[in-house]
Amino acid sequence: FNLNEDMLQADFDMNVEGRSLEWTLRAVQAMQETRRPDFLQDITLPVFVGVADDDLLVSSQATLDAVAHLGLGTAEVYAPARHELLMELPEIRSRFISDVDAYFDTYRD
Repeated sequence: FNLNEDMLQADFDMNVEGRSLEWTLRAVQAMQETRRPDFLQDITLPVFVGVADDDLLVSSQATLDAVAHLGLGTAEVYAPARHELLMELPEIRSRFISDVDAYFDTYRD
């Protein structure tokens, strides 16, 4: 879970500047844009969202609620998982990757 932080502790030269005021402003603007009632409904591409059951950074329920507004959105909950599914235990990571592949296979021409 602390892989990125551990890498910076081992070699701080890998750090790519910290968050800036500009970064924070852009992040807040993006969050405000996504709060428009029709924002998610306007997305017409298939979207697969992996949701950690015990996410420490993002509300899992809020994520599930948001996916419900996507026309072609599907959410799958992964347990036990905390946030970054690609950095989870091998069995969680493998299941997530398989589920993503299977979801997008249904949309291939």
